[in-house]
Amino acid sequence: MKNTIDTPPKCTLKLRFTPSSSHGESLSFEALRTSVLLSSSPQETGDTARIRLHGPSLNNFFQMGMADAKTTQQTSIFSILSQAEVQIEAYSENQSPTLIFHGKVSQCKSVLQGTERFLEVLAQSSLLYTTLPSAPLSYENPVYASEILKSLCDTQQIQLQNNGFEALLQPPFLLQGNFLQQVKNLVNAQNGFFHFDTLQKTLFVGKDELLKPTDALKIPTDALYENVHFSDSFLSLSCLFQPNLQLGQSITLQSNLLKATDSSLLGESAYLPPWNGSWILDSLKHELSTEKTSSKWKTTLLAHRSA
Repeated sequence: MKNTIDTPPKCTLKLRFTPSSSHGESLSFEALRTSVLLSSSPQETGDTARIRLHGPSLNNFFQMGMADAKTTQQTSIFSILSQAEVQIEAYSENQSPTLIFHGKVSQCKSVLQGTERFLEVLAQSSLLYTTLPSAPLSYENPVYASEILKSLCDTQQIQLQNNGFEALLQPPFLLQGNFLQQVKNLVNAQNGFFHFDTLQKTLFVGKDELLKPTDALKIPTDALYENVHFSDSFLSLSCLFQPNLQLGQSITLQSNLLKATDSSLLGESAYLPPWNGSWILDSLKHELSTEKTSSKWKTTLLAHRSA
């Protein structure tokens, strides 16, 4: 199958950094040359964003300090951003901005390459909630895991979507650590799956699948970037950026008929691609870049065959 996309659409990435309350106002970047590698994985890993910003307008930015509201002293911009929350919006022509990432910066540095300096940032969604304190939970009587999860989520004002995770736990049972640590210890001990979506502020939990069956998202042939790699059970493909995909979601591939030469008929025959059908998403990676020479606007996904 050939690449069906000649050039990606004209795209824009907007980043907003929000420092802690003592470090002043938010910083936004929109017109810079920007690249973002965004990956989503289940369990405690969550979403990770690798960001690179560059351009002449950053030269003064690297020299800049910001006033600390408490000490009235200048603070390094890298120190400020290393404690900041970051939100990323993406949109192409004739589309409204879509929030695709919300997390907290874990690393921030400048990189000199030739005569240019880049701002490189690593951010993780899980850092928003690893600092949330949770009181230790102990139980003297049998209790369902779903009840514990609901109690944890209610305390943090987080929605819970439970798809069949109903293990009955026998006492004594103790959960310690922050919110995500308690969820991890509880779900992993029962061989379950979970993903915390910071954009929806929802914890998805399941025994076999993360999401309850819903209408599948259809990916048409003209959105595919390159060859589809598949087996009877697993699928890997790249397609035009799909901002609405989420882990555990069902997708349907509907590729057009393919032509093949049939020597017995001395001509061509048509057949449906064997990767057509329903699949469940296991991991996602978005590669987005507004570079003129290496523009990217694609999603790569891994999935397994829907039962």
